Amino acid sequence: LLSGGVLPNWSNKLFWHIGTRMTDLQMKNARADADFAAARYNAVAPPPNDFAFGDVMLDKYTFGEVDRISPEAPVPIVNVQRESFVPGGAANTANNVASLGGQAHLAGFVGRDLAQELLMRECQARKIDTSEMISISGWSTIQKIRIIAQSQQLLRIDIDPQSAIDPSLTEQLPKIFDRQPLS
Repeated sequence: LLSGGVLPNWSNKLFWHIGTRMTDLQMKNARADADFAAARYNAVAPPPNDFAFGDVMLDKYTFGEVDRISPEAPVPIVNVQRESFVPGGAANTANNVASLGGQAHLAGFVGRDLAQELLMRECQARKIDTSEMISISGWSTIQKIRIIAQSQQLLRIDIDPQSAIDPSLTEQLPKIFDRQPLS
């Protein structure tokens, strides 16, 4: 967060409870609490206009139930019931700014893959400006995938790029910073 300060994560309050099973009513109440807190914050402070740059990633949560163990290996078999996708890393910082009613600008490197498409969709839904994102052909968008069953995280899978960023792309960064109006 280039303009300084750490903003409270009110609107993502529901993801703090990822280790516990929340009913639809609890999720609705968590969202209402987050909206109320953001409105209260905006009543006493102007909405922030911040630029986030860093490791941009897609956080994926796969929820399911386990009722048997695999005959191939002593591992649980997860029957997937639903999946959710949220901006992670620097994209989560931008999401926090946007949730407070601010103008969130995001820059970073992503691959040209399905994870990038999902991440851009989630950012667009949250009104995060991604016009400064740089897509790299042959690169993987960073992903953190969590498998959750019976309110327990069973596994986390990390997908990280295996190749270095071309120096010509990193030379674009100062130009990006110059174009961003910060509060």
